[in-house]
Amino acid sequence: MPRRNRNAPRNSRRKSALSRAEEKANVKKTKNSKKGKASTKKKDPQSKYPTKNPSRNSNRRRGRSQKSDSSLVGKIYQGRIQMHHDGFGFFIASDPDIPNMYLAPEELKSTLDGDILEVKVSAQYDRGEKLRAQLLKTVERRQSEIIVKLRKYRDKLIAIPTNPKNLHLKLECEQVDLFLYEKKPYAVAKIVEYPDLRPGKIEIVKFIEDPFEAGQDTLKLLTEYGWPREFNPASLQEAEKQANSWLGGTSKHTPTDLRDWAFVTIDGQDAKDFDDAVYAQYEKGELRLSVAIADVSHFVKENSVLDQEARLRATSVYFPDHVVPMLPEVLSNGVCSLRPNEEKTTLVCHMVIGKNGKVEQYQFEQALIKSHKRFTYNEFEENWKNKGNDSDLPKAVSQNAEKLIEVYTRLANARKRRGALELDIPEMFIVLDQDGEVAELVARERLDSHR
Repeated sequence: MPRRNRNAPRNSRRKSALSRAEEKANVKKTKNSKKGKASTKKKDPQSKYPTKNPSRNSNRRRGRSQKSDSSLVGKIYQGRIQMHHDGFGFFIASDPDIPNMYLAPEELKSTLDGDILEVKVSAQYDRGEKLRAQLLKTVERRQSEIIVKLRKYRDKLIAIPTNPKNLHLKLECEQVDLFLYEKKPYAVAKIVEYPDLRPGKIEIVKFIEDPFEAGQDTLKLLTEYGWPREFNPASLQEAEKQANSWLGGTSKHTPTDLRDWAFVTIDGQDAKDFDDAVYAQYEKGELRLSVAIADVSHFVKENSVLDQEARLRATSVYFPDHVVPMLPEVLSNGVCSLRPNEEKTTLVCHMVIGKNGKVEQYQFEQALIKSHKRFTYNEFEENWKNKGNDSDLPKAVSQNAEKLIEVYTRLANARKRRGALELDIPEMFIVLDQDGEVAELVARERLDSHR
C-alpha cells in the first residue's frame, strides 16, 4: 500500500479525499441502476408485481397455486373419487375445467376407490386455493366384489380389504366355512350391505390363494377394476341358442355366397380367435382386395341380453395367462371366429387398388365365406421369401398369397411416396414360468407380413 505524502499541501489532500468520496457515490449509483434494470427484467408478464420467487410464480402460471373460483361454492357436480389409504379422497369432476376437491374421511365411510359420486362444493380452504366438497349420493359403484383377508376379532369375523385404498371400509362376514377360512384366509367377497353407521356385510364368493403371490395378478386386477369375470346364465343360454341355430343351418341366409373364394387368415402363433380374412384377385384387369370380418351382429341383436353383457365389457381383455372375452366363448371362439374350413357369416369390403396404391372403388356386402388356410405371420413370411413355391399349399391359396403381396407392394410404395411416418416399434412378449412369475421378455420380430 503506497504511503501518503505528508509533505503534500493540505488542500490537495482534502481534494483527493473529496474525489474519492464522489467516486464511491458514482459506483453506488451504477450498482443501483443495474439492480433496477435486473428487477425490471424479472417482472412476471402476468403480474404487476416484481418476481421475488420465480419458481413460485411459474407454479402460479401452471395453475398449481391458483385461487379457486368462489362462485363454485354451492354447486353440484358428478365425477370419480380417488381414495387415499388414510381414508380421505379427492373428487375428480367429469368436467375437466372443474378443479379437484377434497372429501373428508367421515364423508367416505361406504365409498370405494373409483366410485362415481355426486357432490356439493361446500367451502374453500388453504387461502382460497382449494375446494372442499360434501357427498350427496353415490351414483354408481365401481365394483361389487372385493378381495379381502378374513380375521377373527372377538366373536366376529371381520374382512380387511387387500387394496390399501379401501382399508377404511368396515366389513363383517357372518356365514363362512371355518375349515376353508383357516386353510385359506383370503377370499373374493361380494358386498351385500355397504358400511355406514354400522359395519357392512359381505358374502364369500370363493376362497383364493394369497393375492400378493405370483399368478394372482390377473384375478386381483379384474376384481379391483370391477371387470365382469363371468357371464350371466341368460346370456350364456342365448349364446348357445344362436350358435346351435347357425351350426344347424337354419340361419345361413346371407345373400352372397363366397365360399369358393380362397380367403385366408393371417394372425400370431398364439391367436385364439380369428376376426378377419383376406382375399385378392384380378378382375377385369383390376387388382381387387376383399377383407371379411366376422359379422357378430348376426348373432347379437341390439338390446338383447348378449348386447347388454357386451356393453358391460366393451372389449376383450388379454392378459399374459388369461383372456376375458367380450362375448361367451361359444361365439367369440366359435361361430364368430373365422376358423379354417368352417362356413361363417361376414361383412366384406371389396376394394379396387390402383397401380398408384390408392383405393379407387369400394363396396360393402354381407357374405358367406370359408377360410381356406390359417397362416401365422412367420408362415406367410416364409412363403413370401420362397416366392410361393410351397408345394403343400393348395393352388388357390398360393395364388391368393401372391396377389396379397402385390397389394401390399402397391400400398407400401404409396406410403413411401407421400412420406408417411413408419414406426417400427418391437412388440414384447411376456413369458411366464410355472409359478406365474415373469421369466423373460422376448421382442417379437417385426416382419413384412405384420404390415
